[in-house]
Amino acid sequence: LNDEFTQIAYISGNSNYALQLFDTNPINFLVKPLKYEDIEKVIIRFLKLNNVWSETFTYKTYQDIHNIRISNIMYFKRNRRQIHIYFYDDFNDVFYGSFDKICSQLKKNQFILTHKSYLVNYKYIKEFHTNSVILINGDIIPISQSQRKSVKEQFLEIELRSL
Repeated sequence: LNDEFTQIAYISGNSNYALQLFDTNPINFLVKPLKYEDIEKVIIRFLKLNNVWSETFTYKTYQDIHNIRISNIMYFKRNRRQIHIYFYDDFNDVFYGSFDKICSQLKKNQFILTHKSYLVNYKYIKEFHTNSVILINGDIIPISQSQRKSVKEQFLEIELRSL
């Protein structure tokens, strides 16, 4: 029953078993007593890995309200109060809003503030350099000098969480 579609989260009162289970590629190993937060994290991870998790981002252009999947957003670019939003499918849009609010809303969704005007979805980063990140579509997004340390820390934190 060990295939790429089977997701197993082991639960035990004895953490000594954890290392023996690596061959089955478990989604997680939880030690009793269980905490609600730990179970919730496993379920959310499962949903994200299987593309079922579909958090959305809502924005308004003129009279239209758009509700889009966060996973489809590559990055945001600020130009004063104007926000440019770039999607994976080469579509982009422009709306007015608070860049700071967008940053605080999407930080939990693995978006990285690389510059005071750029917020990038980690999942679309192909290369990470000292001064820039290169996205899978070839766009080069700058990393400001003041953000370098923070970007590197966020990048590593996301990498570690995804292991």
